[in-house]
Amino acid sequence: MFAATYILYAKYLDPITKAPIELEQALEVLARMRAEQMAA
Repeated sequence: MFAATYILYAKYLDPITKAPIELEQALEVLARMRAEQMAA
């Protein structure tokens, strides 16, 4: 169920460029955003 929902059918976009990205890239973006928020 997880694979179908989050990997196979989900579409992820870069929040800045709006370009399609893979799940792994989306996780990196989320981690970076969280780190920036924690530093502020």
